[in-house]
Amino acid sequence: MDLTEMKTVKKRNIARNILVSFGALAIISACEEDGAVLIQPTPVEGAEEGIIAATIDGFPIYVSDIEMEAESQGVVLAGRKIDSGSPEFTRILNSLIDDHLLAKEAEKQNLHADPYVEHRLKVIRDRLLGNKLLAQGVDEASIQKYYETSINLKQLQLGEEYRVRQIVLPTLEAANSMIRQMSAETDFAVLASNRSIDEETRLEGGDLGFINPETAPLPLANAIENTAMGGVSQPFETRKGWVVIKIEEKRPEPLPTLQELRPQIWDFLIASELERLLRKLHKDAAIIRSFDEVEGPINDAFSNAAELDENGNPTTTPDNSSE
Repeated sequence: MDLTEMKTVKKRNIARNILVSFGALAIISACEEDGAVLIQPTPVEGAEEGIIAATIDGFPIYVSDIEMEAESQGVVLAGRKIDSGSPEFTRILNSLIDDHLLAKEAEKQNLHADPYVEHRLKVIRDRLLGNKLLAQGVDEASIQKYYETSINLKQLQLGEEYRVRQIVLPTLEAANSMIRQMSAETDFAVLASNRSIDEETRLEGGDLGFINPETAPLPLANAIENTAMGGVSQPFETRKGWVVIKIEEKRPEPLPTLQELRPQIWDFLIASELERLLRKLHKDAAIIRSFDEVEGPINDAFSNAAELDENGNPTTTPDNSSE
């Protein structure tokens, strides 16, 4: 596991520990599993469509189509433009062209009239509309408010993390030889810049940043635990080579930021909005079942979701005591 992977795991574990009860949203991801809708909509005559990026046998693909697809794929943030000279722009445009060509060929073979295709298109349409409805109830202000008022950051059981530098050498003999040559006056950062074979950290003086041993790979975690503050570890082997680390500093693990927790908070608030909205809609609708309903949880993924008031704000706090 390299430095980037360690940082990713750390953020993932922080979010999991704090928001472990936040349900994964099947309704949000369902349309992604179905893939692109094959049947292309017919342009409305006289509509304000904007700039055309390409045409296929006279059928236009607009820059706005590419921007919406880029947003749905997470390439750009909502409302942001995508550079028409970028590789992502070209990739998405080519994909939309391919989708249209395949869809038109399928229509020629009358596949759009297939009952299964008609069913899947209806399901995808319903879910997309449902997703849009749910997203209207969760905005940036509600995410900020939940972070500030509903997560007791001060009571989180956070660990300690250590500022670590490393030197990676090709063999155990080289590592032991370097340790024997070191003295109290040796600048570990300069030595790392001169001797380490790890190009990712060498020019930074071997700096790995602050690491929590609980989220670090086992060999590194053991070395941190067994090395005194300001001391140098015994060599240990990794896939990059033989590593020697120095512990420079220790501090309490910092509280997670809103940016780190935002995806989990958004999922949780969407789940809460889904629970609230479905209860209301079921209550107001005349639902007649032709078969007996099987007993059991229907929305079990959302059983721990908090209630939201009429403004979309949480009125209860989920139980995050268990993992």
